[in-house]
Formats: sequence, structure tokens, C-alpha cells
Amino acid sequence: MAHFAAAFRGEVQLQLTLRGAMLDSLRCHDFFHPQLATHQGASMKITYSHVDPEFRAIIEHETERHAATLNRILKRYSPDLVVLHGSLEKTPRKTEFNFSLNLNLPTGTLHATGVGADVLGSTKAAFAELEVQVKKHQAKVRKDYLWKRKRAIALPTPREAPSSD
Repeated sequence: MAHFAAAFRGEVQLQLTLRGAMLDSLRCHDFFHPQLATHQGASMKITYSHVDPEFRAIIEHETERHAATLNRILKRYSPDLVVLHGSLEKTPRKTEFNFSLNLNLPTGTLHATGVGADVLGSTKAAFAELEVQVKKHQAKVRKDYLWKRKRAIALPTPREAPSSD
């Protein structure tokens, strides 16, 4: 009887080890944690136009930083449906740069522009404006205005009540 119990414990231990190994495999991990599997692929599509080679490195570095933030905000959208397009223009006869961004989402298109004395400043301004627009857009899509709690009308307390004197 004791031999049978020891063999049974060994078999249970083997089954638990195999089960743990199976759950740790890639296929099971992707099945039980789908949000992790989708973000390991490509992120949003990013394109540029009218960007001089001397400014391209600056813009790409800043875009990478802000694209990570946008990917976090837009994690509900499929990455292949989100397209970000940036365009840089130098204002003639001024030391001013205009950087415009277009973000195409399945639920709409957002446009933002940033104006600055240098390329980095205009890029940061455009991304700041775009992030505000994305948050407002998501609030409208989620219909947050319908779910917002209505505040009750406050009744005056006895100290605030007007006196009849």
C-alpha cells in the first residue's frame, strides 16, 4: 500500500510538471494572455513627408518617444489600422518651423500642428496637441458624457441660510 501511494505521488508530481511546462509554452501563453501577444508585433505605421535629411534624426527620435505614449493610449485599436503621418515645413523668410501630424484611426482622423522656432519645439507642440485630441476623441467614442455622474444640487446648510432679521 505504501509503495502504491509513493508511485501515485510521483505520477501526480510528473503531471503537474508537464502541465506547468505546457502552460508556459508560447501557444498557451498567447491564448491565456492575448494582450501581450498583440503588442509584441509591429506598432502603428509612421510616415514622413517633406522632411530634410538634416532634421530627420531629430524628428524620428521625438516621434519614437511620443509614439510609445500614443501606443499606450490607443492600445484598443489594431496596430495596422493606426497610421501617423508627419510633415515638416519651414516658413520662408522666418526662422520658424511648422510640423503637422495626421493620425488616421478606424473611428476618425485627427490633425494637429505645432509651430516653433526650431524643429524640436514644433514637433513637441504638435504631439502635445495630438495627445489632447486623442483623449477627447476617445472620450467621445466611449460616450463618457453619458456616464458622467450628475451632481446633486446642494441644499444650503443652516449657517449659509439667509437670516430673516
